[in-house]
Amino acid sequence: PDGRRALFHVAVHERLAAGDGELPLRELLDALPPGVPLSVETPVAALAGADAAERARRAMEATRRLLEVR
Repeated sequence: PDGRRALFHVAVHERLAAGDGELPLRELLDALPPGVPLSVETPVAALAGADAAERARRAMEATRRLLEVR
């Protein structure tokens, strides 16, 4: 698929955990003012068969790696 269908496909089926993809999330976060609330949304298709606790644990681990102070 191309165009909008491709974007939809990637958004629904090919997302990765925070920091594991190509987007420069660390740089985007660095550009935000301190104290801005954040939320994590990572519907990772590869984890669809995992239970909620396992999906949450993996999302938390990925987010912590992304937010580590360098």
